Amino acid sequence: MLMGSSITILSKYTARCLKYSGTWTKSDDLLILLGKTSLHSMNEYEKVIKVKKHIIHENYTIDGSENDIAIIILEEPVVFIEGIQPACIGFEDYEESLTTGWAADGDLTPISLYTDGNEKCIGSNGNSTYCAVYGNDIGVCPSYGGIHAARHANTWHLHGIRYADPSDRGPCFDNTVIYTDINSYIDWIVKYIN
Repeated sequence: MLMGSSITILSKYTARCLKYSGTWTKSDDLLILLGKTSLHSMNEYEKVIKVKKHIIHENYTIDGSENDIAIIILEEPVVFIEGIQPACIGFEDYEESLTTGWAADGDLTPISLYTDGNEKCIGSNGNSTYCAVYGNDIGVCPSYGGIHAARHANTWHLHGIRYADPSDRGPCFDNTVIYTDINSYIDWIVKYIN
């Protein structure tokens, strides 16, 4: 997410998450649920906000992974509280990184990621994508359209958004995950906040 004192909120999503049954979703039909940690219950931090506008990257095509990014602009400002926090963008160097997935019990679960040292990732990176790997001992699949957050100097940064075709869901036997690299789109994002 990108925040600013005079901006409501800009959130990045994969563009393909805004297409349903071959039709692009209208902003009026979208709601953003902030602070969600369980699919089976609500918590004190959850907030639903309507979408004012969404912007899909002008070079995105449904057939590929390049430019699979969209910006969501919310109708009202987000109040940051314990369960709803901003994330910075713009750092390449980090000490640890995580993604999330929904466990069988319905709880949002952190998953540690590694971005190097795996033969499966070689050749999978595009101009604006990269590959990350999670351990074989992980029983939770990373979420489609989920984030890759990286910690640098005790601050969390949004590093990527998972690229995957939601219509191709199934068991996650392959522990490699492709992400759209947010750092490749900083100029494009800034264009919409100025």
